[in-house]
Amino acid sequence: MKEDMEEPKGLFGNIYEFSDEDLKSNQRGVTTLGQKAWLESIARGVVKASRRSFPIGIVFSLFGICLILALFLQNGDTRAVLFSGLGIFIALIAVILVVVMLLALGLFIATRQANYLQNAQLQSVQGAVSSREDYSPNSGITSYHLLIGQKRISFGDNPSSLFKEGKLYRVYYCKAGVYEMILSYEQLER
Repeated sequence: MKEDMEEPKGLFGNIYEFSDEDLKSNQRGVTTLGQKAWLESIARGVVKASRRSFPIGIVFSLFGICLILALFLQNGDTRAVLFSGLGIFIALIAVILVVVMLLALGLFIATRQANYLQNAQLQSVQGAVSSREDYSPNSGITSYHLLIGQKRISFGDNPSSLFKEGKLYRVYYCKAGVYEMILSYEQLER
């Protein structure tokens, strides 16, 4: 591996681990090779997860249809309904087609989001930091948010150990659809 290329960082590695070279490049408006590799690895992961869910979705839909057919075949009255016309068979085939189309749409959207992420432009925001957390009792998940100037950035982990409330920061990030990745940040004098 070339010395100027950095290893791709973990999924949340860039917010916690970035080098002085990363920060200096981001200050010039450029992402480093390591940051690009990190974004590309996340993009590949998004597409890979979507591709893996496709056959699983097909198997579950076929299992559901087989279960429905088994229920129809359990007694004479339901068998008579099943074989009374093509309507039920057409409905079952339509369900399979709808599931396949939804899975294909999910794969298309994931691929598109991955392309946006790989080609995301570096952006920056600066301002005083304030933090907030939201707890969803339905999901049991706590989300953490930083307000940097007028920009709201969401986190899965509590970032309060990295950003001091009321202090002035400049954050370098890229936004691609639903993904917003912080590449580096710096505390500014106040």
